[in-house]
Amino acid sequence: MRDKNANDHSEVEAHVDDSKLISDGLQGDRNAFEILFSRYRPILYRLAQRILRNHEESEDAVQNCSLVAFRKMESFKYEGAFRSWLARILVNEAITILRKRKRTYSSESSVLQERAEAVDSRTQDQIRSRSFRKSKVTVP
Repeated sequence: MRDKNANDHSEVEAHVDDSKLISDGLQGDRNAFEILFSRYRPILYRLAQRILRNHEESEDAVQNCSLVAFRKMESFKYEGAFRSWLARILVNEAITILRKRKRTYSSESSVLQERAEAVDSRTQDQIRSRSFRKSKVTVP
């Protein structure tokens, strides 16, 4: 039972520390924000991995989340948990990355489709040309 109380105390202490760091972050204290964000970075990375399933893109999403959260720190309301606020920002960043991925895939796909059609068209022209040459029969 003693360990449980110790854990409860440390959770309260962490929450108090978060509140202080949030308050300092709202005042523009970059160090406070960095400490606060570093606490949630592993959770945010795991969330990004579940959405994106790509290490580099997950790292990008977490980094973008950090930048957006710092810039929009003043919009954080104490109505919800800071972690939830960060998670929402991260999900939005991950969605943006997924949309970019889809656009990139679509444009690459379009280019490949155009190339395939061009090759197909040249191939058909070559076949017609060969057929035409073979069909020429000289009449005596």
